[in-house]
Amino acid sequence: MAKAPVTENRFRIHIETSVEEMGPLMERLTLMGFTNVGHELITDVVTFNKRKVFETTAEEFALVWIEDHPEFRHKEMVQHFADHGRNPNTAGYAVQKLAVKGEITSLGGGLYRKAMKALPAPVAQSPAPDRKPSRELILEGIGKRKRFKSIELTELFRSHGRAGSEMTSALYRMLEAGLIKRLAPGDYEVIPGVRLPKIGLKQSKQAPEPPRKTRPPNPIARYDVSNKDLILRHIVGKDEFTMSELVELFRKNNRPEKSISPQMTVMAQAKLVKSLGDGRYQVLVKGKKASATSQEQKSVTESTNQEGF
Repeated sequence: MAKAPVTENRFRIHIETSVEEMGPLMERLTLMGFTNVGHELITDVVTFNKRKVFETTAEEFALVWIEDHPEFRHKEMVQHFADHGRNPNTAGYAVQKLAVKGEITSLGGGLYRKAMKALPAPVAQSPAPDRKPSRELILEGIGKRKRFKSIELTELFRSHGRAGSEMTSALYRMLEAGLIKRLAPGDYEVIPGVRLPKIGLKQSKQAPEPPRKTRPPNPIARYDVSNKDLILRHIVGKDEFTMSELVELFRKNNRPEKSISPQMTVMAQAKLVKSLGDGRYQVLVKGKKASATSQEQKSVTESTNQEGF
């Protein structure tokens, strides 16, 4: 019979520890007499639950479902949220909010019903009053003053049952037309030299219509210089100019003031001038270039007149 081999028992210990405790642990094992102590670095990937963002809120999502389920139980709403990848806890929040807003009514025991809203009583249609244009209402409020505040006009519009947005739009159009300028937020001034349009009463339907002015067959032939050339000659050598200057210029030359605004739009598109707001403009075309532009426009006008003959 073979003799049994002599054996000795020993252990191989596996220990997991954090990076911070690795150094002190190795030190203690060495002091205890352990040798051949190895280690292995383990890297764990840390993941976080990402919060889903939906295009509709929990209340809106619940309302759509309630349209097809006018009577439901709370657990059915929770299941509906879970089936569509939403947090079931938000279902309770949505139900609570809808109950506060009166969209649903609690029947007790987790049962809810869509609220039945009474239809509003029909309102008798009254004939619409003769509304004044917003600009005319502002001119009434300004009167003969040269300076005014928008808060005063707000009260005026409110007394006439008009919205404040109508006043804001009218003031913006008056700024663009160079009739007023903004001194500070809510503070305006009538531009010196500019005459505000007179307020006239609307004619009744029975009143005869005034004779209409006939437009001349060739309006360009009325002047030797076009409106564009007239403005270019005025602004040559300047860095800036104002709308009031052009109003005065057109009056001296017996030209309609309403032609200024369309002409400034054309010149701004042609990069000849730039609007700075409050009826002020910057000259973009300088010196000889302005003269050349004016001369070129004159040549085109003369050529057109010759071809007409």
